[in-house]
Amino acid sequence: MEEITNLTKQLIRFQTTKDNTKELKRCINFVAKQLPKHLYVTKGVNKDKPYLIISVKRTKKPKLILTGHLDVIEAEQEQFRPKIKNGRIYGRGSADMKAGAAIAVQLMKEEKEKEIALMLTTDEEIGGADGIGYLSRQGWKPKIALSVEPSEQKINTKEKGVMWLKIIASGKAAHGSTPWKGENAIEKLIQKYLQIKKIFPKIGKDKWKITMNLGMIKGGHAPNKVPDKAEMWLDIRYTEKDNISRLLKKLRKIKGMQVKLLQKQPMLDTDENNHYIKQLKKIAKTSFKKELGASDVRFFAKRGVPAADFGPIGANYHGNNEWVSIRSMEEVYKTLKEFIGTL
Repeated sequence: MEEITNLTKQLIRFQTTKDNTKELKRCINFVAKQLPKHLYVTKGVNKDKPYLIISVKRTKKPKLILTGHLDVIEAEQEQFRPKIKNGRIYGRGSADMKAGAAIAVQLMKEEKEKEIALMLTTDEEIGGADGIGYLSRQGWKPKIALSVEPSEQKINTKEKGVMWLKIIASGKAAHGSTPWKGENAIEKLIQKYLQIKKIFPKIGKDKWKITMNLGMIKGGHAPNKVPDKAEMWLDIRYTEKDNISRLLKKLRKIKGMQVKLLQKQPMLDTDENNHYIKQLKKIAKTSFKKELGASDVRFFAKRGVPAADFGPIGANYHGNNEWVSIRSMEEVYKTLKEFIGTL
């Protein structure tokens, strides 16, 4: 367990944010150097996003593919200095998901017989399309795909679908001293956002509903100029009850704005009676759960591969004081080790 803990701490020190291409490559290269010679290792880059594929056997049809991502959300420098306190590892990406990546790497280092593989990518936090999304289309056909994302040691078999939109409002430029001569695109965009927000339900105790988050907004060039263009980016998470095509049509009918679809990914909805899923549940002695977020294994699920998340306990993902439980890391490792032995 000490080896997994140390690797997690080492991985946290890499500032693997989306635009830090140099650091993403350094992290991938660092992991590759940890691997024993009996493994088949492929390093690659797709659209500036490096990835690493590790296999025990030379096949694209392994029994199991583990997935993990090494990219993280931006944070202050202090958060890239891992700390251990009260049985927890603190630091950016500790739970999401450098601990899971460290567990998966250790499993691969130890395995010499079973047909398993691990894919480590660096774009999950920005959608995953150029990582697992790309690799899953390269002829890989596992019996099951598992992400070691933090899941409270439960098995995520269902996750919300994802749709990212860019909303654009246009106005008319003018000097800031004569705003009545222009049309303020930012003000217009704010009005459109409030109109859009009314379409979505309020969230109470039942969290399994469609949601919308305004993640970014951009507009204007100077305080003394009426902005003639403004943009915002929306993150929509939907369930099996939602008709996304109808929602998109409804949004595009709102006058005075342009809607661009950036990406749309399906839900993860894996059959809980699948042989491998049932076997994992039996070994883990745990329960199934729904996940409000999404993970990379949805790309395999999209291609008909049974897929789920199973990982350690943690909290404060993307926030300050992110942490992962060391004890849960050990239990996840032991569970996956036993599961691999049954393949």
